[in-house]
Order: sequence, then C-alpha cells, then structure tokens
Amino acid sequence: MLTHLVLALSMLASPPSEAAAQAAFNAKDYEKALELYLERAADPDVHRPDAVYGAHDSLIALHGQTGDPAQLCRALALARELLAQGPFADTDERGSWEEIEARDVEEIERAGITCPASPTPAPPVDDPRAEQPRTTPPSVRVEKLPAPRPGPKDSPPPWRPRGQVAAAAVLGAVGVGLLSWMGGALVGRARAKHEIAAITAAAMAVDRDVTAAERAAAYEANDRYRRLDGTAKAVGIAGGVILLTSLAVLLIPPRQGPRTRLRASNAGFVYSF
Repeated sequence: MLTHLVLALSMLASPPSEAAAQAAFNAKDYEKALELYLERAADPDVHRPDAVYGAHDSLIALHGQTGDPAQLCRALALARELLAQGPFADTDERGSWEEIEARDVEEIERAGITCPASPTPAPPVDDPRAEQPRTTPPSVRVEKLPAPRPGPKDSPPPWRPRGQVAAAAVLGAVGVGLLSWMGGALVGRARAKHEIAAITAAAMAVDRDVTAAERAAAYEANDRYRRLDGTAKAVGIAGGVILLTSLAVLLIPPRQGPRTRLRASNAGFVYSF
C-alpha cells in the first residue's frame, strides 16, 4: 500500500511528458499544449529552452487560430525571458533563440501591434553573458503610416526583391527576342509568298507556261515559305509563354521564410513547423 502511494505521489510530482504536450499540439488543442509545455519549463529536470520552444509555438498557433494580438506579445515575452535567464546548451542554441526573438518583433511590427511594457529579468550571476547584458526595447510600438496613393494601373508593384526583378527582366528580354525573331520570320514568309505570286503573274500576263528557272524559283520560295511559317509559329508560342512567365514572376508577392526548424532533444531531432 505504501509503495503504491509513493508511486502515485512521484507521478503527480513529475512534469507532463513531451509526448503528451506534442499530442495536444497536433490535436490543435493549443491552450492545453501551452499549459503542458509551461509546466515542463518550470521543472528543473527539463531542458528549459526545449519546453519554452513548444510553449512559444503554441502561442503562435493560438494567434493564428484566434487572431488575438496578445498571443504574439506573450510569445515575444517568453523568448526575451529565456534569452535573459537561459540556460542554453551552447551558443548555437542561444543564436537560434535570438533569431526567434527578431522574427517575433518583425511579425508584431508588420501587424501594427503595441505590446505592453514588461521588465526584462536580469541574467543569472553564473551566466557568462552577464558581463555583457543584452539591451532590448521594453515594448514594440509601431505607428501606422498613411496608405500610399495608388499608382497608374499599368505601373509595376512598388517593391520586389532584386533577384525577383532580375529574373523577370531576363525572362522578359528572352521573350521579346523570340517575338522579334517571329516578326522576322513572318516578313520572310511574306516575301516568299510575294515571289511566288510575281512568277505566276508574269506567266499569266503573256499567257505562257512558267519556265524551268521560274518553276525552280517558285519551288524554292515555297519551301522557304513553309520553313519560315513553322519557325514563326514555334518561336511565337515560346516567346509568348516566356513573356507571360516573366510577368508572373514579377507579380508574385514576396513570401516569408518558412518557420520549419529542427531542434535537438534528449530523444533525437524534433521537426516543427
């Protein structure tokens, strides 16, 4: 009986398992997942950055589910608190959390959210970084600027990455070149057709048969007509497709980098997205 009681008390004292927290997250019960991850983060036997990572992702998912800006502010506060207190396994893990903090700030600025000021805890005495405290703003405040005036309907988007614009320009140049080639082929085809018509008109004007030289010239002009006709169609279709592709590349809006990451844990790698 005493053994059962001891086992029950030890089970009650142990933190929730990572599997249980991950199962709640996968079931989209983000509030439950947040609660379990925070309980794990409070346990001294759990590597705190791993547990806070799960709590942070749960808050981001809650924001996506409810649209509540307070979830973003709380996620940023978690990241800053962890950066101030640690502990981290190595500098790479700390650098990863610095990237998470910067990404949270960008998201909050983009959403135009004002987070309440919160005091940043001081680093522990045994933290080697305590001599060089990190200075972070207590809150993020973004002033909404007036919307820019719409430009002409034919004007391109106001901003695109340089690589995207360069790719669109190269594709556009290739498309225009192919369409110019098509124009030259159409001109040559028209000339060949005119030559055949001129030979026929010359023979009919004096009511005679075409000579052998005229017949050979007519055959050569006809072969040229067919060859240039096929060339014009092929390069015209290719040029049009490439030109439309360049326009699509230019109009594609820039996308955020993926949030997919691998992180280390006691059981191996954990893949989160």
